[in-house]
Amino acid sequence: MANLVKAFQEWGLGVFGVRVDVGGGKTEALINCALSSLADKGGPVVVAVPNLTLADEVADRFRRSAKQRGKPVTVQVWRGRSADDPNRPGKQMCDDLEAVDAALAASERVLTACCEYIDDEKRLTCKNRFSCGYMRQRGSKVDVWIITHALLAFMRPDAIPHPQLLAIDESFWQALAVGFSEVLAIPVDQLLTEPVIRKTKGRDRGDWHVDKMNDLIALLMPIRRLLHEAIRLNGYGPLKRECLESVGLIDREICRDAPSAELSRLSSVMYPGMPAQDRMAQRDKWQSRVPSPSLMADIWWELTLFLSGGKASGRLSVEPMPDGQPGMRLVLRTIRPIHRSWLGAVAHIDATLRPKIVHKVLPFLDLRADIQIETPFQRIVAVTGKSTSRSALGDEAAARDFGNAVLARATLVPGRTLVVTTKAMAHAWQKQFPNWPKHIPVLHHGAVVGLDGFKDVRLMIIIGRNLPPPWVIEQYAGALSGEAVTPCAEWFSEGQVTVVAADGTRASFKKEWHPDPLAEEVRASIAEDGTLQEIGRARGLNRTEKDPVTIELWGDTLPLLPVDSIRPFEWASKDEIALGYGLWVESAADLAKIAPELGSEKAIKSDRERRTASVSYRDIHTKTRPSSPNSDLPDFAAAVLDAAPHLCAARYQRAGAGTKPKVVVWNPAIVSEIKALLSERLGPLVRFELLEAANAGLDFREAAPKA
Repeated sequence: MANLVKAFQEWGLGVFGVRVDVGGGKTEALINCALSSLADKGGPVVVAVPNLTLADEVADRFRRSAKQRGKPVTVQVWRGRSADDPNRPGKQMCDDLEAVDAALAASERVLTACCEYIDDEKRLTCKNRFSCGYMRQRGSKVDVWIITHALLAFMRPDAIPHPQLLAIDESFWQALAVGFSEVLAIPVDQLLTEPVIRKTKGRDRGDWHVDKMNDLIALLMPIRRLLHEAIRLNGYGPLKRECLESVGLIDREICRDAPSAELSRLSSVMYPGMPAQDRMAQRDKWQSRVPSPSLMADIWWELTLFLSGGKASGRLSVEPMPDGQPGMRLVLRTIRPIHRSWLGAVAHIDATLRPKIVHKVLPFLDLRADIQIETPFQRIVAVTGKSTSRSALGDEAAARDFGNAVLARATLVPGRTLVVTTKAMAHAWQKQFPNWPKHIPVLHHGAVVGLDGFKDVRLMIIIGRNLPPPWVIEQYAGALSGEAVTPCAEWFSEGQVTVVAADGTRASFKKEWHPDPLAEEVRASIAEDGTLQEIGRARGLNRTEKDPVTIELWGDTLPLLPVDSIRPFEWASKDEIALGYGLWVESAADLAKIAPELGSEKAIKSDRERRTASVSYRDIHTKTRPSSPNSDLPDFAAAVLDAAPHLCAARYQRAGAGTKPKVVVWNPAIVSEIKALLSERLGPLVRFELLEAANAGLDFREAAPKA
């Protein structure tokens, strides 16, 4: 922590980065240094984080730290118009999103088209001006603004003064991507449509409009025709420099002038308070004017950059029209740099900072510190031998089997277990396990970055990882560099690597990589770094002997990090599944009645015989201690009570002739009234006695299951 604070103490103008291991307290150090900066230099300070959920969390941490210092500091989260308004539950920040959507569709500037327009002669405002949450935040005087990463790609809102410090927390480059989640494309034939200028009020007639239109046609149509011909020669794939040169489209100066010419068609016609019917009519009118002026401006600007070097563009590509439509389209995918209006003193803090990527969006980044953290009370276990690819996790049967395995493993651990898996599997579990225990929260990959609410989990299970297909990785790499990436044949290159754990266990894991260096950085940033970020949610740095945490990585791949142990994956037995649901009973017949989803009495007995004959990694079917205080109990009960002393046990006997006492083991975090449940499922009981000594004298850390 001292090294981290030192890295922040003198930032000055410029851009610097700090890489610090996950769970290293970087956000807390950033908050302390930002508050010190406010005291010394004034504000504001702007902190950029991945999403609004994390923004609210960081804002609360700022307020708590400021209160502890005894100095009032105003902290506010900047929210977009469609975000929920925290001051008006059930409402969004903007009360007229239809007007906003119409303005965006017509490439209008939303603030002046919908919210407020002031000139020397008049002032026009939205009818919701005084209830609007978005306009309310524009009038706030704030010391610390918390924004999302996506806002960095755009001009800084004028309501936020130029910051004394811009602090970017976590990896941010993907938030600056444009054209990935929503395709930005121009049908190639639209390039031959002559441009039209909007007739603004007061200039509807006269030679001015005609002359301006003629000038625009004279400038744009010759180079549009050249671009159209180059695309025809190019065919599908990245736009090639040789095709542009072959048609004579090589003048960067002309391409540089084209964006402003395209944008001159965007003279504003919408205004605040405009009747909705008129607004929609204007939207429909100008949407019919093709191609899109703003998108064409971006395309010309990208061509200007591309003509300065490069053989094939990584940002412009020729692709088929969607849904089987005839023709081709020119597609733009890019990753914007941080808008210059934010720049000054910039600190980027990330556990998985990769300079090769960050330099593409922050060219002058200086990596000031690389801080590694020791986590003696965090144990990482690799569970291998089972594929966790999207196809392996994709069907309902696999989701159910993995869910049972998770519940069985989690029941051996006291307290909370955090599970991170694919979004599809998380959704499948919601349907398949309606009574999923609340103390086992489930999140999907990509939804945990920066979250700070899992400091108390005792077990974390990470199933698989987030890895887009090669063509997506190649698009990201091309958008970063501007140069097209040579594609993989079908999938990433693959190999095997042998990993030796700290306890001497070893196994071979699959290794994947992309042959292109930048594409490999992107792949690793999304896949391996994503797993490292997930591990950090358990806050291993802050663990002590009293609250250790185990991180289990389930899959046949492994990020580049040291592991404490390796063990093979096994599906849960019916007994383990039963205990994962909340309780296990010695009698197979009784268990079939309590949990009919496990199958018949015969099926349960068969599974027990098969499992007992095999070697289980948890040694769960034989007693784990020669001197176990549970030696008089059935093997399974003795094993789980030795391994998990937080579980409870009792003997019960059903009413009726010929019945014998049987043992029940249950998880009190799931089942609270065990006697009532047994009576409900099995009928009246003539005997029920707790086994008070079953867990006596056992310490969880000593009795934790070994790999």
